[in-house]
Amino acid sequence: MPRIIGSLVVSQKDTSAKFVLHEPTTYELPWHLIRNRETIRAFLERFSPACSVQTDGMTIYSVDCDAVELEEWFKQQ
Repeated sequence: MPRIIGSLVVSQKDTSAKFVLHEPTTYELPWHLIRNRETIRAFLERFSPACSVQTDGMTIYSVDCDAVELEEWFKQQ
């Protein structure tokens, strides 16, 4: 199974987030936005990011997961 490596960038108020893909760069992500706090929390619980960094009004979580699992999760949202 292909792996996805990326970052979940969460706004300071935890009301919106964007998944930013790093590897593989050819993978399509038409569904990369998250628009509410509950869904952000569900994403973080499901994919358990290894670490986070706080910067200028946002928190960035590193994500390394199975591509199919990530795609299925976004389709169900």
